[in-house]
Amino acid sequence: MRQIAVLSVALVLSLGWSYSTWTDKSEKVTDDVALIYDAKPADVSKLSWDGKDLKVAVERKKDDRGDYLWVDTTETKVKPPKPVPGHPGAEETPDEDGETSPETPKPAPADATPPEPAEPPVTKESKFMASAQGEELWKSFAPLKALRELDTAGADLKTFGFGPDDTPATLTIGRAGGDVVLKVGGETYGNKDRYVQYNGHVYLVDDATLRPLQYASTRLVERSLHPLADADIDQVDVMLPSGTSISYVHVNKDDKTKEFWARSDSKDKEDQTGSTWLDKVSKLKLKDYVDESSLAAPLEPVVTYKVHGKGEDWKVEIDKVSTGTDPKGGETADYYARTQYNRSLVSLTESLARNVVDDLDDLGADK
Repeated sequence: MRQIAVLSVALVLSLGWSYSTWTDKSEKVTDDVALIYDAKPADVSKLSWDGKDLKVAVERKKDDRGDYLWVDTTETKVKPPKPVPGHPGAEETPDEDGETSPETPKPAPADATPPEPAEPPVTKESKFMASAQGEELWKSFAPLKALRELDTAGADLKTFGFGPDDTPATLTIGRAGGDVVLKVGGETYGNKDRYVQYNGHVYLVDDATLRPLQYASTRLVERSLHPLADADIDQVDVMLPSGTSISYVHVNKDDKTKEFWARSDSKDKEDQTGSTWLDKVSKLKLKDYVDESSLAAPLEPVVTYKVHGKGEDWKVEIDKVSTGTDPKGGETADYYARTQYNRSLVSLTESLARNVVDDLDDLGADK
């Protein structure tokens, strides 16, 4: 009897371990995982995703301010037609058990309004500089590791999304030693890790590696106007529309309890107006990257400032395009910024930009 009890306990523990192993979704990449190809970050020049409705290119570029990643995406979306009441497909007929089924739509009356024709596909293009997450993406492809290589001997490749009727996406890695071209097939249930085919081998790749590339237009966009954190800024030079220049210094910036902003010609005295304005400037975030040729009217310069810190300086010019007047007779405008950092004209959130612009008169007042 005791032997039976021991064996029963062992069996329960074994089944529990097997179940936890089967359902565990925390599989980690280790040094023992399969290497798809080898490369160093400096060896990679470009990442390209080419799918049915999505094309993404991430490219390493360089200018006099340093190197950066530039992203170019093209996404095509098809909007389904709106259902029309009384037309087949708009309603479902309950079966004999009271359940509805899409296979048994309610027949349309003879005078039913026909459905609207399908709208043409909408293509959206985006070009922007990548954020720090783009740099992390870049590193994950140099080298590229898989969770594991799969034994596909005798298996139907359709299982992995590589059948004759499948249309896997193509992922190309521009590499110094020669381009690497991968096919990206289906995904696993639950974890949504992806099957990748290369040189006749099939691998399972962590979804976290590929997803930032697939959703680059939302995940990889750099939205800051310069790379310096607030705590790293030593000085801000402001050039007002009147031609007046004001320099603010960040006093005691390494001590949160004593830090303040002061004019450079009066460093021992906090400038409260300047501090408030600089706080609003720090909250500015870009909304989108803009092709200047698409603007309906020329840009009007509003204010320019330059931030200094960590041995760097970055210039930001805020511009506007007047769009009319509000109900109170005030001007309405769209706001933009030219920056050395973003390598492009960018649009700004109107409310945040207006907070900065509306305080310019106070900023230039004599103290």
